[in-house]
Amino acid sequence: FASGRSTAAEWHVPRMISDRVPKSKYSHALAPDIDYRSLAGKQVAVVGTSAGAAALDCAVAAAEAGAEVWLFVRRPDGVWPNPLRWAQFAGFLKHHRHCSDAERWQLVAQLRTTGEVPPLATLQAVQANRDIHVLAGKTLTAVSVSGDSGRLALETREGDTFAVNYVIASTGALSSLHAHPELQHVAEHVRLWRDVMTPPELLSDPWLAEPLLEMPYLGPNYEFLERRAGEAAWLSSLFYFEAGAFLSHGVTAAGLYGGLRPAARCIVDGVTRRLYCARAAEFVDEFRLFCQQTSAAPPP
Repeated sequence: FASGRSTAAEWHVPRMISDRVPKSKYSHALAPDIDYRSLAGKQVAVVGTSAGAAALDCAVAAAEAGAEVWLFVRRPDGVWPNPLRWAQFAGFLKHHRHCSDAERWQLVAQLRTTGEVPPLATLQAVQANRDIHVLAGKTLTAVSVSGDSGRLALETREGDTFAVNYVIASTGALSSLHAHPELQHVAEHVRLWRDVMTPPELLSDPWLAEPLLEMPYLGPNYEFLERRAGEAAWLSSLFYFEAGAFLSHGVTAAGLYGGLRPAARCIVDGVTRRLYCARAAEFVDEFRLFCQQTSAAPPP
């Protein structure tokens, strides 16, 4: 399965927003129906995992429409490094899958928190707009509707409180097997990362933990594993090269293109190994037949 993000994931809004805020007061950053003109004269919070390109684009669009924007940036220095440039080396591309669960989680969590570098023009547009307030080092921990005013109260881990009219969540995509039409009926049998570990960040950092825990916990060749041993052994014949493979393998069809060659070899090795092993019992008889058919006649 390598059909791309559109059929293997769904846009993710953390439950602290989706469960507590009316749908009319928030949108995902990549939702096609955001009416920026309706935000004129309002205070808007743009929040997300790493304040990447999508978050900055939304902040600029809202400010240009006449809104006052609070852009939450988790990094204390407000600097955007390029994690994908760091990850383009053979060790990570080939061997991330061989690390322990804790090591894989820690590294991928750091990569996702860092995010991707926004275009220079977008950064300059944010810096030039006086209606955009960049809040560096602020991590949102709670959102609620404030009394009869209908405004939203945002609380941060650092102890700050903000009141806004609207929230735009730039929180990426949630890998979901249920979003994949071909996998909906097998999803309940697939082992996920939430089945094998409970990271300490789960309670303090739901922005990061929620999407990572929903990723499938894959075998060494990108194959699915059973959630409960003995119930669905056939899952090992299904190989998953989607964005949700990032935590298990580090390389997916959605990025890190320098890793496509080792990833393809890894998958091919897994497929051919299973094809061979499935017929291993037949090869003894085939070899005996081969010897009978090719043996030369004894000399006179």
